[in-house]
Amino acid sequence: MTKLRPNPRRRVSNLEMPDAVELLHMIKSVESPRLAVDRGFIEKYDQSGVLDSFRELERQTGVEDIFGIDRKMATLADFHNALEKLHAAVRVMTSALEEREFDPELTSSVYDALAAQDQPERADAIFVFGAPSNARIEKAIQLYKLGLADRLIISGREPNWSEHQGLAEAERMAEVAVEAGIPEADMIVETRSVSIPDNVKRSLDLFEQINFYPKTMIIVTSGFAILRSVTDWEKFAPRPIKLIRVAPPVVNQDLGRDRWSSSDAGRRVVVNEYAKLVNEALIDELLVSDAGRKILG
Repeated sequence: MTKLRPNPRRRVSNLEMPDAVELLHMIKSVESPRLAVDRGFIEKYDQSGVLDSFRELERQTGVEDIFGIDRKMATLADFHNALEKLHAAVRVMTSALEEREFDPELTSSVYDALAAQDQPERADAIFVFGAPSNARIEKAIQLYKLGLADRLIISGREPNWSEHQGLAEAERMAEVAVEAGIPEADMIVETRSVSIPDNVKRSLDLFEQINFYPKTMIIVTSGFAILRSVTDWEKFAPRPIKLIRVAPPVVNQDLGRDRWSSSDAGRRVVVNEYAKLVNEALIDELLVSDAGRKILG
């Protein structure tokens, strides 16, 4: 059986994909153990066409379809092997994007599938995913002051790869909200989560503790992270929540719709977002397997 190293190698940024050792450490010791209640999101996105543009980019770069990687997990070796295939595909695609130009309509469509937004409307709460910049909380404050919700939820300690030991991102963002005039009584601040799925899982854990069950929620995150953020809410929430997708203006244009494919950071962030959908699906399947149940104890 594969054993966990006590001190897994740390990534240094979100431009890197987590390896199996880090993921298993997070599963066992860091993240909420909450399991997905709906694991069929890739099949749903297949049917709706959400993945079509990315699959066309895969075809043009000669990459094996990452969404076709076998997600059946009988052993930890299966998990390691699937991740190796995923990481190899990511490397090939990012290299191909660096080496040659692709149709701008295609690359824009690949981004748009990640970043689809909604017209803001009245909701039970505004949920903000933690971030090192204040762009997301500033957008959430704007929505709150427009009267679109009476409760502001901020979630996030910091990424698992970060070695920062100071104020949690959610605490810092809450201070910004208070300075902008948001009453502390109207805020819920979750300070333990270390990833997008953990933001959702730990917030749901907290909701249950305080008997808060929103039926509608505005979610605020960066454009490229919207699809995965919605996916995690839909697969972990025990009851349906209508999600209204909102992103602040792009802070770094290299991570935006028009320039992502021409910058190293943009290529890695966007390709990784699709890969992380598969990454999370592999974890979901692992955790309901015999091997996963042993990991969780």
